[in-house]
Amino acid sequence: MCNSLTLRLVLTSSAWVVATLLVTALLLVFLFRGHIEQRFDGLLHDHLEELVAASEYTPEGILKMTWRPSDPRFNRPHWGWYWEIHRSGVSLARSDSLWRESLKVDESLIGGSAQVQQLSGPEDEPLQALAQKITFPDSAQPLLFIIAGPVSDIEINVRAFTVQVAITLMALGIGHWIVVSGVVSGTFRPAPTTGNTASAW
Repeated sequence: MCNSLTLRLVLTSSAWVVATLLVTALLLVFLFRGHIEQRFDGLLHDHLEELVAASEYTPEGILKMTWRPSDPRFNRPHWGWYWEIHRSGVSLARSDSLWRESLKVDESLIGGSAQVQQLSGPEDEPLQALAQKITFPDSAQPLLFIIAGPVSDIEINVRAFTVQVAITLMALGIGHWIVVSGVVSGTFRPAPTTGNTASAW
């Protein structure tokens, strides 16, 4: 009877712990993904601001880059990070990483504020892009600035964090199971009878 009760208590406690740890893991991963996505979007914004600051439009109607974005990932072909400047669907400047490719975004969704879009890059790589139309004083038509980075960067960070959370919570769960098993077994251990105690004397 005691063994059966002990087993039920251990299993019930373990089930609650597993459920709690699972919910905790899902919540932590969800919050971490949100943090990583915000940081990724912030990086795209920083690159977009740098690209706009580096661009000048001459009175002759020529786009001039006073410098090129400093991130070395923009210089390696098909590295996953890209930038491009369009005018009326024509590419005026692009990162070396794009090589001869072009970033295609839905311009109908882009207004004066920056717009996040999902698109496919070179070799059909999933990208998250930030695009914005800006009209310069000497330009009759707006220029479309596009910055894009690989979605895989987000997934790699989330996957690594998920593994760490799983290992940590698994260790906590095993530790809890050992402690609970010991406490419950000790609590329901049969006490020595009076007869046995007396005979010992």
